[in-house]
Amino acid sequence: MTPVGLGRPTVPHGPIGSGMVMKLMANILSFIQQSAFAEGLTVGSRAGVDPAIVVEAISASYTGSFIFETDGPKILNSSYGPTFTIG
Repeated sequence: MTPVGLGRPTVPHGPIGSGMVMKLMANILSFIQQSAFAEGLTVGSRAGVDPAIVVEAISASYTGSFIFETDGPKILNSSYGPTFTIG
């Protein structure tokens, strides 16, 4: 690995096009995690657990992630606007 930018390493992926495959895989995993988060939040809420407690507990647990920490508060505040632009 070679350090680049703000101390973040680059990881060689292989031949041309491999980086795009890695990005696609990362996006797929992100979408799966977001879907699982939404399902878990729904199950917890329907079972009577305060959604804020669900977000806090999952964020602090082994299964927590950047997605839980950043998207959780947005979901609790019903903030569903775009978070980035394409183009």
